[in-house]
This record gives sequence, structure tokens and C-alpha cells, in this order.
Amino acid sequence: MQPAVINFDLYKKCLQMLFQTSPPSTSLSGIIRKFWAMNACTIQPHTQRIVPTGTTEIIFYLTDRPILKGTYKGYESTSCFHGPTDTYFDLEVQGNINLFAITLQPHGAFWFLPQPMHELFRQNLPLRLLFPKTALEWEEKIAQAETFDEKIKVSEEMVFRLISKETAGFNEKRIARTLQIIHPEPGKWYIDQLASEAFLCRKQFERVFNEQVGVTPKRFLRIIRFQRALFEKQKNPELPLAALAYQCHFADQSHMIRDFQLITGLSPGEYFENCEPISDYYTP
Repeated sequence: MQPAVINFDLYKKCLQMLFQTSPPSTSLSGIIRKFWAMNACTIQPHTQRIVPTGTTEIIFYLTDRPILKGTYKGYESTSCFHGPTDTYFDLEVQGNINLFAITLQPHGAFWFLPQPMHELFRQNLPLRLLFPKTALEWEEKIAQAETFDEKIKVSEEMVFRLISKETAGFNEKRIARTLQIIHPEPGKWYIDQLASEAFLCRKQFERVFNEQVGVTPKRFLRIIRFQRALFEKQKNPELPLAALAYQCHFADQSHMIRDFQLITGLSPGEYFENCEPISDYYTP
């Protein structure tokens, strides 16, 4: 569950909502993007659309669990890993939702998961399946932690234990630098340019990127350009769609419409009419 879209209907149907966020410690900032927690009591069932953010997440459900719908493969579990995806899915939310989550950097999970990230594409897996020896302990400590800060401390300790790569190799450094290059203006880059910047041929670059991030470079650029469009609209709600397409380096407005429909199932006009334009990738 990625907090990329905040549907105003959620607030109308909640008796109460508490939302907390926090950055990780500096030593884990290359792996973890942020910690967040939500406690919401809903009045009646409703559906929440979640869109790709370019990141992956580990989520601990402390009370009722939303029902996962769409192209993700889901399992019932107290804790789960939401793998990389390039399209939307829906959550059916009802009851008391109390969860704690860890949003990872686009390549963050590669540092401690036992398999290549592309094998987890569009998958929602129980943490116990990925970490049979440590997941139960992690779940119990999160459940026992009384405060948000205590949950963060527990999670950072567990991530340190799970990290399998003590130092970054050449390919890890290449992808980390690629992500830094893409960040300011994702729409300006072509795959061949990024491969050249990484000192790899295109085929090698696509393989290494997919292994570490879980989606192809082409799909990742599409997602991050979409996130950039959300961020620009977030900063300037009155920005016309034609200007937004130009500013985010879409070929034209039709190109932006196609990408929005692929990623969200909605046209830009429909999306901005029904969803608050908040970019989880670019918002600090």
C-alpha cells in the first residue's frame, strides 16, 4: 500500500485518521526512503486506488487488513513486501486500519532480499516467505513497540541484520548513480544515454537495472515522469495539461494521456478531478 494517492472520499468516510512519517537514519538513507504509519477508522467500506511510485514497501498490518485487488498477486499476512509494479491496483478498505510501513529506495530492497527484484514484479508476498528466520521476530517486535519511534528503531536494527552486501559493487554504484541522474528531469533521458552514463552496453544496463530495481529502465522512466507530473501539478494546481505535458518532457499531450491511462487507469483530467496530485516520489 503506497500513499501515492489520497482520495478525499477517504476522509469523508473516516471517523479519525493519524498519519506519521519520518526519514531513516543517515546510514540507511541509501536503502530506506522513509518510514510511515497510518491509523484510520472507516465508517463504511470504500475503494482506494493506489498508483506506482517507483519504490517498494514493507508493511505491517496491526489491525484490520485492506483487501487487495487488481494485477498484484496477494496473500493474507500480518506483514508483507509490496514488490515493484508499473500499474495501479485497488484496495478495499473497511474497519480499523492500523499499519506501519517502510518505503524503500527504488533499488533498496536489492540490498537485503534473497532474489533478483524482477522476480518480485507485481507481487505482494508475506515477509515470512522471504525471511523465514527473521520475519516472525520482526512482526512480534513491531506489535510490541508502543510508539512510532520504537517501531523505526526495531526496523532499522532488523534491516541492518538482513543486509547481505556490506559494500557496494560496481553495478550497485552504477544503478545508484543512474537513479540520481534520472531524478531531476526523468523525461529528458533515453535508455542508450543512461547505459552510456553507466559504462555498460544497453543490453547489460537493462539486465542490471531490472535485477536491482525490478522494472525495466523504460518502465521506470515512465513511472517517474508520471510522478514528476504529479509533483508539478502539486506545486501549481492551475497548470494547464498542455503546459504540464511540455514541462515534464512528454512528446505531446496525447503521449501524457496514454501514460496516465497505463499507470492509473484514468486520463489526466479524470485523475486530477478525483485524486489529489501528490507525488510520493518527489515530495520530501
